[in-house]
Amino acid sequence: ILCCQDFGAAHPTTKALRRVRLYNVASAAAGARARIKEAALREYLILDGLNHDGIVKAMEFREHDLGPAIIFRREADEIRLDHFLSQESHRLSLDQRLDLIRQVAEALKYAHGRRIIHRALTPRSILVTGSGAGKPQLRIFNWQLGRPISSRSGGGTVHVSTLHPQELAEGSQLVYIAPEALTDPRGRGETMDVFSLGAIAYHIFTGKPPAASLQERTDSG
Repeated sequence: ILCCQDFGAAHPTTKALRRVRLYNVASAAAGARARIKEAALREYLILDGLNHDGIVKAMEFREHDLGPAIIFRREADEIRLDHFLSQESHRLSLDQRLDLIRQVAEALKYAHGRRIIHRALTPRSILVTGSGAGKPQLRIFNWQLGRPISSRSGGGTVHVSTLHPQELAEGSQLVYIAPEALTDPRGRGETMDVFSLGAIAYHIFTGKPPAASLQERTDSG
């Protein structure tokens, strides 16, 4: 069950495009509301501390009647990586595929260098822009489950969200998430993101999600 929903918007005066992510606390079960609010604030604070071309930047955090909202810059041609691969995978050269993987790896390396892990990286958590010009640029978003690699930062206590990956990802997307992230909600190792990067690389190279390819091998056997 998704705890948030994204809406396209434009500034009423400047017409600048925006992505508004609303964490709908009002419709959530009473026991989940505090966790959802914490996930919203966590995502904003994580992104507020990251500054990399391969990571979507959060512009503002607001309180709405329905729940917290995060405002992002939005590009007119942005598309999720899973949709991009579905439409364009057959046209990509080897160099382009390698470049896509390199971009994700460099963004993760940057985040890990700031002691932050994503924990739930899937093609649905990556946006692609510039594909029309033949130079697709990737940016990671959906950091609701992100957290510090270390449980302590500057001597203070880091509050850990208890949202489970299955609350943010549909079944077909769980194949990209490291098993330990599913079995241990408090896990915080960089290897979780490395696992996801490998699964995404498989999809980029083959044009098919790992689970679909595994099912094909099972059926043919």
